[in-house]
Amino acid sequence: MGKILILGIDGYIGWPLAIHLSLRGYEVIGVDNLNRRKWVERLGSQSVLPILSPFERLRKFYLKYHKNITFFFGSVTDYQFLRDIFHMVKPDVIVHLAEQPSAPYSMKGQKECIETYTNNVIGTLNVIWAIKEMCPDAHLVKLGTMGVYSYELPIDVPEGDLEVEYKGKKVKLPYPKLGASWYHRSKSCDSINLEFASQLYGLTVTDCHQGIVYGTRIDEMEDDIFFTRYDVDEAFGTVINRFVAQAVVGIPLTLYGKGHQKRGFLPLRDSIQCLRLLIENPPKKGEYRVVNQIENHYDLTEIAEKVVKVGKKFGLKVKIQKLPNPRAEKDEHYYNPTHKILLELGYKPSSQMEKELELMFKDVIIYKARIKKEVILPKIKWK
Repeated sequence: MGKILILGIDGYIGWPLAIHLSLRGYEVIGVDNLNRRKWVERLGSQSVLPILSPFERLRKFYLKYHKNITFFFGSVTDYQFLRDIFHMVKPDVIVHLAEQPSAPYSMKGQKECIETYTNNVIGTLNVIWAIKEMCPDAHLVKLGTMGVYSYELPIDVPEGDLEVEYKGKKVKLPYPKLGASWYHRSKSCDSINLEFASQLYGLTVTDCHQGIVYGTRIDEMEDDIFFTRYDVDEAFGTVINRFVAQAVVGIPLTLYGKGHQKRGFLPLRDSIQCLRLLIENPPKKGEYRVVNQIENHYDLTEIAEKVVKVGKKFGLKVKIQKLPNPRAEKDEHYYNPTHKILLELGYKPSSQMEKELELMFKDVIIYKARIKKEVILPKIKWK
């Protein structure tokens, strides 16, 4: 089995990915500076599911499974550190998850905007250069977001280039990347730079544009001591994770504007399955590959209604409220993203959304006392 370096191993996706790959026989090495923990604490929040420190996680993982996951504390913005790690590890695959992942956080103010660009854009450029200099044959799997695509255009979202005709001539062009936050724009910069680096240096890159992830666990997390983080605040709580917490503590589910925004989603366990498939099925050497990683796309009102329905099974009277939209986005729009590559690689959705929601409610209800109600409703405005 190969050697995999996970940048951002302490995050919502990084930790379950490390468990999943290690138990499948891969040698896993992780890097993190624990910024996600600090950012959430700065907002007065915490992970609803209790999580251990990185070193305690790894110690207990070894005691249970007798498998080592190596951890290095450091930041992708520290180029010398990154270069040294790449030189020492010589990974076969690098999974880059080490970015500031929140659109609202990036819109909070000048400090958060610059912090997002420094961490995401400069960090990814450092990753590019460290691969070029230390391990040019490594496959980089970079986690992006479906939000880089514009929701303004009434056309299907492709995987890769868009075929267009202009004045009688047909050409292929990158799909317009018109994300609606500083965070999404930073991800657009990443994609542009990754494609250029692949063309220029022959780097092998999978640029994975992922939908909104939800869920509390993966199959390998049979023991609660291996929980990954679960955030529900206005900045780091993704919409379904936040809705479940709101339902549990009696806050009406918050739809913005008309509530008919369409987004791509997939459960956490499917996110991990898809990332493994991309690792095990790399593109051709020197190729830049774009993959749209979703299970399906849904209207946010449809999502809220599913949460209401499942909440009733747990005796909860869940209500829905509509708030003025704090974001600069359309309430209604065309959205039909292509997502064929992962299906062709063998991706099989693990469960229906309502089944996953039931599992989430079971976990979140147990830790209801850890939910901080005051951090859920939106205070950050785009304008």
